[in-house]
This record gives sequence, C-alpha cells and structure tokens, in this order.
Amino acid sequence: MSSQETGPTMALEVKNGNEAIRFCEGQSFGAERSVAGELVFQTGMVGYPESITDPSYRGQILVITFPLVGNYGVPSREDRDAVLKDLPAHFEASEIHIAGLIVASYCGEEFSHHLASSSLGQWLKQQNVPAVCGVDTRALTKKIREKGSMLGRLLLQSGTKRIMSNAVTQSGAMTPNGSSTPAATPGVNLGAVNTALTPAARLAGASGVGGYFGKMIEVPTYEEIDWFDPNTKNLVADVSISEPKVYSPSPSIALKHPSGRPVRVVCVDVGLKYNQLRCLVNRGVEVEVVPWNYDFPKLAGKEYDGLFISNGPGDPAIMTETVAHIKTTLEEARVPIFGICLGHQLLARAAGAGTVKMKFGNRGHNIPCTSLLSASATSPRRTTVSLSTERHFHKTGMSSSSTPTTKATKVSDTPRGHTLVFNSIPRATPDHETLSSSSTFSFKRS
Repeated sequence: MSSQETGPTMALEVKNGNEAIRFCEGQSFGAERSVAGELVFQTGMVGYPESITDPSYRGQILVITFPLVGNYGVPSREDRDAVLKDLPAHFEASEIHIAGLIVASYCGEEFSHHLASSSLGQWLKQQNVPAVCGVDTRALTKKIREKGSMLGRLLLQSGTKRIMSNAVTQSGAMTPNGSSTPAATPGVNLGAVNTALTPAARLAGASGVGGYFGKMIEVPTYEEIDWFDPNTKNLVADVSISEPKVYSPSPSIALKHPSGRPVRVVCVDVGLKYNQLRCLVNRGVEVEVVPWNYDFPKLAGKEYDGLFISNGPGDPAIMTETVAHIKTTLEEARVPIFGICLGHQLLARAAGAGTVKMKFGNRGHNIPCTSLLSASATSPRRTTVSLSTERHFHKTGMSSSSTPTTKATKVSDTPRGHTLVFNSIPRATPDHETLSSSSTFSFKRS
C-alpha cells in the first residue's frame, strides 16, 4: 500500500437478510464518522472526482474496483466553468453526492497533476464524507455480483475490548477475516465470508476451536448505526434544482428560432450532471433547467423546442408527478423528448412500461464501442468505422412484459437548417428479464 495519511480504523458491514456480516476492516481517510447506504461498485480506471459528484450516486456507498485511487488529487473547487459561468469547472455537481467511499489503496498526499489543488482525502473531509482504504474491493465486488445489490455501513472505531479469540463480534456475526486479526492489518478471508453468509455460520460461537479456555485478545469496537436504504426515499427532490434557471450559448454559435428567439431545450433536473449542460450549450442551444416536479407541458411548443430529462438517483416508480407531466407531453407530441438513465426510465413509465431494479448496476467507463457510419449519397461505397469509449450507468431496466410499442418522433417545425430528432430503440438482453434502450437526440445544421 502507498504511503498515506489515514485516520482511525473503520469496519465495513453488509446486510444479509436480518444479519449483519462484518466483511473487513480498513483505515479511514475521509470524514471520521459512520454512515449507512446502498453498496454499489464502479469499474472505471479514472474519473473519481466526476463519479463522486454524480447525483446518481446519492445515498450510495461507492466501491471503486481500480486498485489505486487519489493519485492525481482533486482540482480546484473555486474554478468556474467557461461556458456555464457560475458552475464548477471540473465536477458534475457543486457537492459530493456519495454517502461513503471504499477503495483498495489510497495514495494520500503523494498526488500529482497540474490541475490538482488538494488531495482526495482533504476534499472528503471538507464535505463530511467518510472513506476507507485497505479493502479488497475486487473481492467485495464479486460478492455484490453474486448476492446482488446490498445495504452496507461503514462503522468508525469507538474503542477496544478484550474477548476470547473465538468470540462473536458485537454485531452478532462472525468477523470473516477472523476476530484475532489485529485492526492494524486489514484484510479479507473470502472463505470465511462465504461461510458467514450461510445460515449455519452462527453455530460456531464460543464452542469453537479453543472453547472455554480460548486465548484472550484485544479487538476494536465500533459505533452502531441503523441500516439505511436510499431507494425508499425521493432522492431526486434532494438533488434537483429548486428554481428554473436559463443557460445561454455564445451569440456566435446560438441557434435561432424563426420567431427570432433562441432555440431552447427544457431540461428536467432529476439529478443533472453539469457535463450534460455543457454538451447542449456548446451546440448552440439555450437550456432552461427546471425542477423535477415543474409543470413543463404547459410551455411545450411555445417557449421551448425540445425536452431533455436528465439522469438521476433512486426509484423511478416513486416519481409519479414527473411521469404524469412527461405523459402529457408525449400525448401532445409538440416537441421531441430525450431521456438519459433515470430520464429514460421515467420516459418509459410515461409511455406505459414498467421498471424493475437490476440485480446489480452497471457503472463504469472505458467501455469500447464500435461505430459504423453507413455509406452516404456522396460516397455510396464508403463506410467509416471508429472505435471510441463510453461511460455506462445502468441500475434499472424496463420490464419485458410491459414494454409498449416504441415510436420514433421527429419535429418538422424547427428553424430551417436545424433538425431535432429523437429515436428510442429497445433491445432485449439475453441474460436478464429487462430491456435496455439506445437513444439519439441531435441538432443538425444543413
């Protein structure tokens, strides 16, 4: 493990039915407090400043599978975006949204990057977000994949106590890495974890090896907090903008409506990432960001020309008010609609589909994608092939038994030379009872 500034010991516990399973111990390098949430993993090799500020992770304890984290520090939180003006330049939101962070190796203050102004640990402490290192994150990820999404909690050490070497921990579950393992040498015993996750696990106890005359050892004790399932809460209300706000492009690239006003897209903020704003504004579109429960249908086709529904956290089934507004907009068919992640799930529910939570989410990037551009009228025999990478964040799918007929919508009354197009193409996934979708939303100059 790299040289690192770390604090007290923290324990990671996972919920298995009504039992608490002590997975391992590690060293704190964030805020020194306990936290509970849903355990999720992310497989990207870089991008931790963007990931932990992504509103889609609200209320979740993020596990990063890449071994080394913190090596390029954190950019300045004071730098403003050249396009969005009053918003941070280097992050997806103005605050950290994860509940906690779990990594294998943290590099401490030995970071290096020309934009870095502080370490990751310093930033987490400023935002009061706990974090732990020294955890076998790949073993933990394998367990999440095997068991499905599970609740977890990071517990701060509160003291020590002397117990028999084969005693049961304070939480009532056997410690998978062994009660006799000193807290200063965190690790994980997968065999013991698998055993602890079986009904027979708690039959060990005081009658195990060593019995009544077992050796006395000193072990850490941890704070006790309740479990918390973020999916039972309307997380979107926590992360959405409170009042409508307009972001305008540079006059040199701004698209104009025949009436003379700018071409405007209304963005329903259900957990918007700032880069989505940048992508739209940089293409000459004026964007009005509105709260998650804003009554936007009354303006459709009058004061805006396209509807964008952002990504976000939580369960789309809770957001009945937003779904009702999207349904009205669909029925009126005045503007094209495009949804990403949670936005697409809300669009699916508004169209009559059901949604189901996946066994575990797919969160990551550096995923290779091949793009095949078909032959054009000017070059009928030429086909261009390009390889790029994409970032994925999927946690909910559409139910295959409730998927409606999908339509492609095109708006014809847009300014001459500019086209707004939305297409949604459902694809059945062979290994899951869900459907995923690919969508396109384009502004084209002719």
